[in-house]
Amino acid sequence: NTCFGVNDGSIDLNFADNSASINLIWSDGSTAGAKRNNLKPGIYKVTINSGSSCEMERTFEIISPKEMTLSAKVSQPDACNPNDNGMIDLTISGGTAPYSYQWTKDNITFDSSEDVGNIGAGTYVVKVTDANNCAVKTGTYIIKKPAILELKIVSQTTQLCFGSDGGNISIEANGGTKKKIS
Repeated sequence: NTCFGVNDGSIDLNFADNSASINLIWSDGSTAGAKRNNLKPGIYKVTINSGSSCEMERTFEIISPKEMTLSAKVSQPDACNPNDNGMIDLTISGGTAPYSYQWTKDNITFDSSEDVGNIGAGTYVVKVTDANNCAVKTGTYIIKKPAILELKIVSQTTQLCFGSDGGNISIEANGGTKKKIS
């Protein structure tokens, strides 16, 4: 089958000697003859009897692509980097590869690759189509502009004598991009 959920499989038997009387017995009871159309995924067996006590059995499997799924890893921009450095990394499965991609921002197409990087804040939409042009998935992803890093002194204690320990400062940070400090 060409598409997930579409029953368009086919089997076409060809015989070297078309003049012989050939009897076909399909395991699913069909009387369609040597050409079968609009088949759903599954196993199809046929017993072929040429009338001269020559009998053979053949098995055919109709397969279908799996349903296409789309997921993404979204990396938000770093507040300390003045450049647009957000990224969207797609993962696609199912359908029939290769896939084609159409990325838009503000209804303007800007890229046709699987993943996009060096992007700024905004809403990004990707349309993914499979090779058979029948599985189409759309994903919408938001890149947020990080808040500007702000520091606020909460409390401070000055040292009493020059060169002595005892000075202390406590600050509160808001905005920016959270990073683990090791």
